[in-house]
Amino acid sequence: HVLAAASFAILRFAHVGGAMLPDVVSVEHLGNEYIDGDVDVSQFHMAFGCIAGTSLSPERSRELTSEAARQA
Repeated sequence: HVLAAASFAILRFAHVGGAMLPDVVSVEHLGNEYIDGDVDVSQFHMAFGCIAGTSLSPERSRELTSEAARQA
């Protein structure tokens, strides 16, 4: 599955003339692929939420990077 092996960006569009355009996912995996459709895009929204929820805070990321640089 593309979700497991690639970096991705969720593209959100502004309302245009009162119309709401759906989100699209751009996947970088041996070239670019675009994914649309509510079910497929929602999987990427859930994946992003999991990644963001388990990521270090910006402060902790800086601390960890500084620690690694000092040890190198």
